[in-house]
Amino acid sequence: MSTAAQKKPSPIEVWLSQVNLEVRCTVVHQDESTEGLTVDSLSMRGAQREITGYLIAEGYEPVGRWRDEQVDGNGDGIETARIFKLKGEQKDGRPIKSMRDLVGGTQAEAVHRSVERAVGRRRSA
Repeated sequence: MSTAAQKKPSPIEVWLSQVNLEVRCTVVHQDESTEGLTVDSLSMRGAQREITGYLIAEGYEPVGRWRDEQVDGNGDGIETARIFKLKGEQKDGRPIKSMRDLVGGTQAEAVHRSVERAVGRRRSA
């Protein structure tokens, strides 16, 4: 597998495409520039695990799941994509400063209230 870009841009979108037994990986940066990564796996699932593990080791974390962009006649993905961001950043590349940044203001407040209720139930039991 080749080395990731020196600056570690974030977020990045990773595309895997499979033709016969060859899986190709293309990393698309925010400025629309691309970079190819070498994939050793012969299957799409194996390539997904390989690239995910590689990028996690490089300091990225996945955002969501792999999504099939194109499938073959059997319903198997032959082109899939996933977004990765540097750990500690939001999807748009800004640093995460608070829980509100992670899940949005109203959701964060709802999570906080549900945690408070759960802790309150434990204390009263």
